[in-house]
Parts: sequence; C-alpha cells; structure tokens
Amino acid sequence: MSPRITPSHHHAVVAAGRIGGLEEEEHSCGEEAAGRWTISNTIYNAVFRRNYTFVGAVFTSAFAFEMFFDTTADKIWDNMNKGRQWKDIRHRYVTDEE
Repeated sequence: MSPRITPSHHHAVVAAGRIGGLEEEEHSCGEEAAGRWTISNTIYNAVFRRNYTFVGAVFTSAFAFEMFFDTTADKIWDNMNKGRQWKDIRHRYVTDEE
C-alpha cells in the first residue's frame, strides 16, 4: 500500500521514486523564505490577531502619520512663503517695550 500524501501538511511534500514504491521526502522552502514567514507571523500575532491590538495600531499609526504630514506641510509652506508671513515681518512693525 502506498503512503498517502495529504494537503494538510505544513511543509511541501515531494514524492520521489517510482509509482510502485512511493517514498516521501519533506523539505522546507529555504532559509530566506523561512525568515520571511517568521517575521510576518510575528507581526500577525503581535498586531493583527486581536481586535484591540489592531485598533490600537491603527490609531497609533494614524497619529504618527498626521504628525509627520503636518510638520512636513508646515515646513514646505514656511519655506515657500519666507519673508511674507507675520512671524517674518513682525519686527518691522512692533517694538518690544518693557
């Protein structure tokens, strides 16, 4: 009787040999592929598996993106309008009296 190869294996199963005497040989996809799966599994288990961690990650990343975007947009605006804003010309019109 030939051994049965089921699709539920986590590893790729390669049938080697002739049809009458079927031998199984298990092999992994390689060191690099295993490293990628480990990182993606770690990220999945840490962030996406539970709803509250996923929602927390969404809010945290949205806050970080907003801070980055606002800071960058302000720097671009200030650079394009240098010398035309009140903070640049205030010293011409207001004298500090103490």
